Amino acid sequence: MKITVLVDHEASSDSVDTEWGASIHIRWRAHSILFDMGTSGLFADNARILGVPIEDVNFAVVSHSHLDHGGGLARFFSETNAPVWARAGMTPDLFMKLGPIRKRVGIDADVVGDNADRFRFVDRDTEVVPGVHLLTAISNEQPAPRGNRVLMRGEGGRLVPDDFSHELALVIEDDGGLVVFTGCSHHGVLNIVESARRAFPDSPVKALVGGFHFMGIPIAGLLGESSAAIEDVAGRLGAMAIPQIITMHCTTRKGYETLQRAYGPGITYAGAGASVEL
Repeated sequence: MKITVLVDHEASSDSVDTEWGASIHIRWRAHSILFDMGTSGLFADNARILGVPIEDVNFAVVSHSHLDHGGGLARFFSETNAPVWARAGMTPDLFMKLGPIRKRVGIDADVVGDNADRFRFVDRDTEVVPGVHLLTAISNEQPAPRGNRVLMRGEGGRLVPDDFSHELALVIEDDGGLVVFTGCSHHGVLNIVESARRAFPDSPVKALVGGFHFMGIPIAGLLGESSAAIEDVAGRLGAMAIPQIITMHCTTRKGYETLQRAYGPGITYAGAGASVEL
């Protein structure tokens, strides 16, 4: 398996541009998979620079309905005929609320409506192709990220806390174990990994890839989690004996550095342009 980070707010290569968001290309056996699409069409521009043919993608997966993960949908639809898999709870009616200020952060409703025939919605754990699974049954035993507190959804003309029923994880049964992909881990990264382990009890998790939402209010690089909370996550992930963790995006650089100090070798930050063989 080869993964290439197409979008992140940090760059691991001088040849690509950056934006706030996440997009990962996955080459696994005969499959070309796009996991999330960033905020704009930048994922496709960076893909060309990095030698990743977007037109050959077999299918895409949108991890959740925030614009920084599905903002590139229009570009994807214009460049491919491939389907997009997403959670049945996908909704554009999502907001960030900071006191009296509210900002819409959901995907473009018109793009979704105009391309309804391209979506494949799931409301339960689903195998897309042999060995590639979408995980929707995510536990809530461990606390959700504190950064979720400013994230809302519209319901009955008012804003209520987002329950993230539009979020899913991608799990691939690779040689030697599972590779778990998460966009932002709004359910909590520990809950996502533990749910994958329960869904596949006979397979170890060999790698974890994605954002862990350690961010708080998205200004000045503020963390939503305390150092102690991040260190606790590191300890629990360490107890799961995951050999390789690749993080990015909403983990933030500060969050990664705290996590790395506690976790030790085996965890890396991958910015746009990074390519990793698993």
